[in-house]
Amino acid sequence: MRLPNYCYLKPPCFFSGSDLPQPRALIEKLREQGKVPGRARGRVRVGKCLVFIDEVHALAKSTATALLSAMDDARIATIGGVEYDFGDVVFIAATTDKGLLTDAFVSRMDIIPLAAYSLVELAGIICFHARALFGGYELQREVCIEVAARSRCNPRRAVRSLENDLLAEFYNKLPAAQRRQKNAESAAAALMTARAVAAYYDGLGVDLNGLDDLGRKTLAYLKTHGASPEDRLCRGLRISNRGDFVELIEYLTRLGLINTGHQGRQLTAEGRRYLNEPSSLRERI
Repeated sequence: MRLPNYCYLKPPCFFSGSDLPQPRALIEKLREQGKVPGRARGRVRVGKCLVFIDEVHALAKSTATALLSAMDDARIATIGGVEYDFGDVVFIAATTDKGLLTDAFVSRMDIIPLAAYSLVELAGIICFHARALFGGYELQREVCIEVAARSRCNPRRAVRSLENDLLAEFYNKLPAAQRRQKNAESAAAALMTARAVAAYYDGLGVDLNGLDDLGRKTLAYLKTHGASPEDRLCRGLRISNRGDFVELIEYLTRLGLINTGHQGRQLTAEGRRYLNEPSSLRERI
């Protein structure tokens, strides 16, 4: 899909779905970026721009309804008594849960599924971040693979673990005198062998495929209660953040430990075996 030239010339107007609790919040943010006038009356044409909405499934219902009009053939949305013409606006949205979007919303967009990162791809991202974090020191490939696998192959989780946990863990292993030297971060990184990193995650109860206590409890719950819809599963596991739930379920599905049937999420035969005897599933990540 070829975008209009102006989409490449200026930075996009970036929003998160949760930033737009009502339609006028979108207009206010566009006004701040000079895309609509300060005082709008009658019909107003929104300035040429690319609007990127991350986590679009988190949009309030009223905002999503307004965007339906902004994305239909007429491209006119009435907000606060003003008709806004979105004819020169290109919308791009991202979501981790398309199932929360209405059929009407989905039908107005071209869907481009994005594949999850592989272990090797995420290891490259970890290596890149580690160079900046550890004063230019380059972690061994096996170390980066270990961090990626133990972090459910999730880039945010992996980078956060690297910056907030592993750095402190191995920095504290240095002699006190060495911690005061300029190259202390590089020295800490030199201690990060694949075996040492694996031992660190083992100590946290995170297994070789990245399953922690919650992951194992999820498998055990499904074994005991059978196929379960999302709301019952969240209540049973006491998961209040839906984003955390979606991330975990997507990963367990990727490993082949659960699948989704007409009655909800259910344990697979492989999931039952895994509960009794965990094995490496890294070839699936």
